[in-house]
Order: sequence, then structure tokens, then C-alpha cells
Amino acid sequence: MRRRRLFWQVMGAYLIVTVLSVVLVVVHALRSGRSFYLRHLADDLEARSMLVADCVKHDRGLRSGLAIDADCKRLGRAMDARITVMAPDGQVVGDSHRDPAQMDNHADRPEVRDALRSGTGRSVRYSQTLRQNMMYVGYDVRDGGRNVGVVRVALSLSAIDAMLRANTVRIGLMAGIICLLATILAWVLTRRICDPLETMKRGAESLAEGDLSARMHVQGSYEMVSLAESLNRMADQLEQRMAEQQSQRNEREAVFASMAEGVIAVDMDEKVIHLNRAAARLLHAARDTARGRSLQEVVRNHDLQGFAREAAKSGEPLVREIVLPMTAGTERQCLQAHGTVLRGADGQRMGALVVLNDITQLRHLEKVRKDFVANVTHELKTPVTTIRGFIETLRDGAAEEPEQRERFLDIVSRQVMRLESLIGDLLSLARLEHEGGVAVGSREQQPLLSVLEQVVALCQPQADARKVALVVECDEALQASVNAPLLEQAVLNLVDNAIKFSEAGGNVTMAASADDEATTIRVTDEGAGIEPVHLSRVFERFYRVDAGRSRQQGGTGLGLSIVRHVALLHDGSVDVESTLGRGSTFTIRLPHLTP
Repeated sequence: MRRRRLFWQVMGAYLIVTVLSVVLVVVHALRSGRSFYLRHLADDLEARSMLVADCVKHDRGLRSGLAIDADCKRLGRAMDARITVMAPDGQVVGDSHRDPAQMDNHADRPEVRDALRSGTGRSVRYSQTLRQNMMYVGYDVRDGGRNVGVVRVALSLSAIDAMLRANTVRIGLMAGIICLLATILAWVLTRRICDPLETMKRGAESLAEGDLSARMHVQGSYEMVSLAESLNRMADQLEQRMAEQQSQRNEREAVFASMAEGVIAVDMDEKVIHLNRAAARLLHAARDTARGRSLQEVVRNHDLQGFAREAAKSGEPLVREIVLPMTAGTERQCLQAHGTVLRGADGQRMGALVVLNDITQLRHLEKVRKDFVANVTHELKTPVTTIRGFIETLRDGAAEEPEQRERFLDIVSRQVMRLESLIGDLLSLARLEHEGGVAVGSREQQPLLSVLEQVVALCQPQADARKVALVVECDEALQASVNAPLLEQAVLNLVDNAIKFSEAGGNVTMAASADDEATTIRVTDEGAGIEPVHLSRVFERFYRVDAGRSRQQGGTGLGLSIVRHVALLHDGSVDVESTLGRGSTFTIRLPHLTP
């Protein structure tokens, strides 16, 4: 249904009432005026007819038609009216404007009939003789109580009609002015009613659109001002409550966004109510489009979907580990999910709340710890078992044979040295892990060339024994903020491994350089290289690419792990690039210290 504006409803009703009233008044005034003039004219004509009748009745020429006709013409000119005298039978005997002989019998005229019947008669009609509207007044002439004739006096209504038309124009003009003034007054009054309403309407629309600072300032009647003040008070309260809700919402969003745990809230239809940033990151989901969508659309993991469904139906908190499979560019993740029923303020179930903890690293560390314990046990047990076996062999009589005794003692000595090296590396790792802060605090600007030359001096005998050339590429002016002993140990381990796995005649190159962000030290060999499957694990403790050869070379499996710890203590990193048959390059990257 089409709704009309209040302005036009009020304005239209006011104008209709005003115009209708004015029209009725004008019509009544015109009709009353016309009736008044006609009555006044009739009375005047009656007085004139009585005067003419008196003149005619006492005229001695009453019995002479010519004398009466002459009197009618004379009196008609004097009165500026048409005078007609008729015999009792209606025959015209005198007329001021026409020849009586040529006129019809007037006995059928209404005014004549009325005059003969009641003494006077009046009539307004169109005159065929004069061809215009006329008013006729007839008067019965009596002499001694006997009817001797009828006098009729007529006057044209053209003058009255002209006057009435002029009055009609004047009254219409006044009515138009009154209607115009009424329209202006109606417009002003309607605007005084509608303008405050329009102002309050715009203010209410602004509030509905979220502009809670909008206020209505109106002037007018007490009711309008009171309504505007009530709306302003409502807006103040609404703004205050919305500000409180927004503040609480921001606090909740800040808490959820700052949580390291992922939080997912779903309703009873398994549609996402809330998904914080940590959950979006863990589940690789689009947080901006998650709200309102089903959990199956957001997270394509059957275990998590089933867990949320079970948490919504269960009355007890649930805990479960959920494994996310590997996808393109991501690794396999292990999540610990805590689920509970989500309830509203009235205690009714709304859905489920699921909190996710990423325990992938924890599980990895547990695995590393287990592997470390197993490896340490194995690495320590092997030389101890060997030493014990050869000691028992010597006790059983092998000591009496010089050649066997020397060979067995040489093996025992090598195993002791291996055990000593292993214990030393373990102690180094422990010191790096527990005293890292002290090591970092002792960093100073050092020329890298001196560190690399010290490594060359320590490794040169081993390199000469394997016929491997050591090459240093470093600018004398290149310096870096480092802990020189730790960095020397890291580079020494890399060079030692490079020498061990290089063929005779090969080169081991130590190159140092710097850019705007970091200082880089590269150790490159020309050995057999490392298969790609081993590259991600070579820095783990006790991990060996070639376990048999490593043990033969005296390796403990902890050297590269020490290198990684040294790089981390310098806020840096270490990585490896290798090509089978062409060698490997280990790179230590040390970022510059910010002032």
C-alpha cells in the first residue's frame, strides 16, 4: 500500500476544508445578494406600479386608450421603466415601449393572473418583445372596489446582472486571495508540524545506520520538543550500551586474537560462530569468510568435525589428539583438542567450543628425546662393551702374547678416545644450551680472517694426511660481532667433516662475505655429496648420513648439532646445499647486531 506523506495529508485536508468553506460562502453570498436585489427591485417596481395605477385611475382619460398609452410613454420615460396598462380581460390599452394594438393579450402572463387574483403579481422571465430578462410586477387597479384594469411595471435585469457579475468577480477575487492566504498559512502550519518530524526521521535513520552520535535539535510545540528530547535520551543510552558492547567485544577479540591456542565456536547446526587467528592459521582456513559457514566448509577434517559434534552433545569436557595430514607447503601437524558445551546466558546449549593446541613441536621433541636417549645409550654402550670385551680377553691370557696385547690395547685406546670425544661433545652441547646467554653476551667485533686462519692451523695436519687443500677466501678488513671461540669451534667442525668426506686431491674452501643484513661463512667441499632425503636431518644429534664411515673416521654424530647451536646463539642460522658427486656447501648466516 502506497504511503502518503504527512505534509500532503495535513496540507490537503486543510486546503479542502478551506476551499470548500470559501466556495460555500461565496455561493451563498451570491445567491443571497441576487435574492436581495431582486426583492428590493420587486418592492421598487410595486411602488412604481401603485403610483402609475393611482395616476391612471384619476386620469379622466382612463376611458380613452390613446390617453392611457400617452401617459404610459410619458411615465415610462420618467421612471426609466416599461409600463403596461391592461384592461381586466388582459387586452393591452397602453405601453411605454410598444404600440398596444400590435401586442398580444396579456391575460396569461403570470404577474397579470396573480394581480387579478391577489392584487399584486411578480414574475421574472425572458421578454420576447424586448429580448432580454425582465422583472414584471402587476398591480390590480380598482375603482370603488371594482376592477378597472391591471398596471404592470417591468424593468430590465441586465443592470442587476451586470452588477451581480461585477460583485461575483470581486467576491471571487477576494475568495482567491483568501484561498491563497489560507494556502500559505496551511503551508506554514504544516511545515511547523512536519519539519520537526522530518528532522527526527533523519536522526532516527542515522541511528539505524549506526551513527549513534546523531542528535535531534528541533523547535516547535511542547510535544515535538519532548519527543525529540526522548529520542536524544534514547540515543545517549543506546550509544553508551553500544560502546560498552563494542568495548567488551574488542576485549574478547583481543583476547582471542592474542591466544596462541586456536579457538573455534560452532552452533548446534555446526555453523562457525567464531574462529580466531590462531585457529585459522593452524587449520589453514580463511577467517574473514568463516563466520556463518558450516564447519565442514571451513575445515575439511573429519576427525575435527566429529569431535566438535561430540562436544556439542556431550555434557563433559573432551580431550583428544587430532592429526592434520600434510598438504601442499605444510607439514603433518598434531593438535590437542579440548572441547566443551557452549551455553548461553540462559543456560541453554548453543553449540560447542573447541580449543586447539599445536603439539607438533612437543611430539617432535619427545621423539628427539627418545632418539637422543637411545643414541646416547647406543653410542656409550658400544665403546664400553668393546673395552670390556678386550679387557676380559687380555685377562684370559691374551696379555701374555705381546702382539695380541699391543693390538688389543690399541683398540681399547681408540675406543677410550672415541668415548672421550663423545663425552666432550655432549658437554659442549650442554654448555651451549645452558650457558648460551653468557656466550652471546661476550660477542665482540672480530676479524673473521683470524678465526678462519686459526681453524686452518688446527686442521692442517689432518688435511695434509688426507691430501686435501684448505682454501681461505676472506677480506682482511671483514669483521663481525661474534664469540670467537664458539664460532671457531663451529667452523672447525664443518671443516673437519669436509676433510673426512673429501677425496684425496680435493679442496675445502672457507669463504666469508657480508651484505647489508648479515655476515655469511661458507664451507665447501668436493666430496661425494649428501642425498636429498638426509638434508633436513643432518643437524640432528647422532644423525649420520653414512654411519659406518662416520664411526671409522671417529665421528660422534654431534658435530653438526653443535654448529646449529652456535649459529642460534648468534641469532643466526645454518643450512646446507649438496649435489651428489659434486660436494656440499654448509652456510652459517650471522645477522648484524642492531644498535
